[in-house]
Amino acid sequence: DWDEDGKPNDCESSTPSVVNVPGSIATHIWLPDSDGDGLLDGEEAAGACIVTVIPIAPTHPRQRDTDGDGFTDGMEALILNTDPRDPNSPDPTDPDFQDMDGDGIPELYDLDDRDSDYDGDRFLDGYEVVQGYDYTDSADRPPLGDVNNDGLANNIDAIMIFNYAMGNITTLPKYANADPHINGWINTVDAIVLYNWSLGNIPLLPIWGQ
Repeated sequence: DWDEDGKPNDCESSTPSVVNVPGSIATHIWLPDSDGDGLLDGEEAAGACIVTVIPIAPTHPRQRDTDGDGFTDGMEALILNTDPRDPNSPDPTDPDFQDMDGDGIPELYDLDDRDSDYDGDRFLDGYEVVQGYDYTDSADRPPLGDVNNDGLANNIDAIMIFNYAMGNITTLPKYANADPHINGWINTVDAIVLYNWSLGNIPLLPIWGQ
């Protein structure tokens, strides 16, 4: 289990024709949380795989928001204690569970529901919360994009992802950070997203792909 997501290697793949199939629950061998929802792949629906972690929610490991209610599976299962498979849980008519700034945190829990990046670190607040980071502290930020593992995500990392996707290099120091597009596999789109984010053309990470 190279990515330590609870799914054995033989249940995962890095082959695009296997992983990048619309609607598939196939997950990447090096990405522990293929949809970036805060739940490890093995903690979500694992198909026929026998996982080595305790499953948390029978949600889709390639869809960050299985029920499409605006809150990620991890936000619902880990923070809100609501059903990530039920679009009426939480109650969409309840003012406390509105999300005015679209950061994935409901008003009841959001310190500022008018700012989707409270600490100004250029990571979406809701993503920080479900990944276990403090969205009020700019020094405590997710490592997404930092594939050379030097503590920074920048255009150097984008170049490394591009060269990996093109086959010019065969390994990355930190695969788990290599999918800022968060579509469940590593390709040139991730390099483009990260490069544009480093230039400020994309304001916040992650960019959730299809």
